[in-house]
Amino acid sequence: MRDINQAIAKADGIFACENGDCGCTAHDVIDEYKGIWLVECFVCGTKVRMPAVKGVSVSKKAGSEFVFRDGRFAGMEISEVASLEVGMEYLKWAAEEHPRNFVKDACRSWLDTQKIAR
Repeated sequence: MRDINQAIAKADGIFACENGDCGCTAHDVIDEYKGIWLVECFVCGTKVRMPAVKGVSVSKKAGSEFVFRDGRFAGMEISEVASLEVGMEYLKWAAEEHPRNFVKDACRSWLDTQKIAR
């Protein structure tokens, strides 16, 4: 399993840390939900929720697979979920019905790449 706190984007030089003593401008985006980011300061670890910044792409690092961040399959990559007895059924459901668009998109993309009908 992968680290579920892996950064999904960098938000460097966009804003200063909310911790008044830090002032760092290097942040990792560690979660996104409905246009709201959870960002973590690189220096002090302060976490804060904020609206997503237009123009900053949120995606996994090249060569890595989408990792479920919460729920029943938290910390698992899509291919790991697919290998489970109920995995493919879940991925097909998530590709059409999941409430978080970025999860829905990741499942659709993975199923399409694998040439698996939804």
